Amino acid sequence: MSTVLSTTAQNIVNDAYTLISAKDIETALTASELDFGLRMLNNLIKQYQMRGVQLHTIADLSIPLGASKESYTIGPDASYDLNTARPIRIISARREDSDGYEIPLYVISREDYKRLPTKDSVGPVTQIAYERLSDYGVVYVWPVNDEALVSSTETLLLTVQRDIDIFDNTEDTGDFPPDKHMALTYGLAAILIDAIPNGGAGRTQAIKAQAADLLNVALMTDQEPVSLFIQPAVRR
Repeated sequence: MSTVLSTTAQNIVNDAYTLISAKDIETALTASELDFGLRMLNNLIKQYQMRGVQLHTIADLSIPLGASKESYTIGPDASYDLNTARPIRIISARREDSDGYEIPLYVISREDYKRLPTKDSVGPVTQIAYERLSDYGVVYVWPVNDEALVSSTETLLLTVQRDIDIFDNTEDTGDFPPDKHMALTYGLAAILIDAIPNGGAGRTQAIKAQAADLLNVALMTDQEPVSLFIQPAVRR
């Protein structure tokens, strides 16, 4: 017996076509049908990843803090401050000193950062903002480090949501846990059913409802319990 479950892009595409009665189980898909199904599946994955934080895509990054440096770039080659794939969003941030002590930072919006009157104020970093561009990301810090702080070797620690990798080919097993298989299969079926003439055999609404339900279940079970802190507002 085993608890491991894996599947390929071809299996998901095949199952989706079968669910909408575009083929029977014994019939092989044509190359063009597989190609179309794979494209739609990859598009679906990119749409799903924007619906909420996926626990399996949470990663930690670290960036050494430089003197008087207001922003740091994250991108896919050595020309960036951190050479790695651009994160979708920053979930939390800390500042680590040379003794390994970590201080939590506020993650503010890019708009709130733009409202700061003096971007080059000097002091220990307390706030960061993130801007996600098409090919890379920019992390803004405030205040900025001075030479004395840099000499103590401070590091910016980021907990981020990374992109979900797409299927490179039909034999690829994908970058997601097995509990997402059904949501992907029915989600793809809901897309294909509109592209196939007379597809679904009258089951269009049922397929789409099942796809929505499976996605909701996937999102509800993909949350990490966190502490909630409530404090009264104080007038000054």
